Amino acid sequence: MSKKVFDVVHGNGEYKAQDGSTKTRWQNVGVVFKSEKGNYVLKLDAIPTRRNEEGELWLNLFVPQEREQKPKAQGFREPQTDTFVDDDIPPF
Repeated sequence: MSKKVFDVVHGNGEYKAQDGSTKTRWQNVGVVFKSEKGNYVLKLDAIPTRRNEEGELWLNLFVPQEREQKPKAQGFREPQTDTFVDDDIPPF
């Protein structure tokens, strides 16, 4: 079984952080796996088009980090029918 060893990312511009510093905007474009035979395999999910001034395309490899799981959105709740009823609207 192959093991994921790197995230492949591309510096896709910059943005201003809340503290006013300039940060790189990273876009995840693929992964690198290490196969059972020991060789590395690159899988690209996207091909970035943004290049530097020299026309070069650079990709970075980062060790995958555990990400915090965001809480899932609450499910749909049925409206309470005892709070508002408009008898002028015909049911459909």
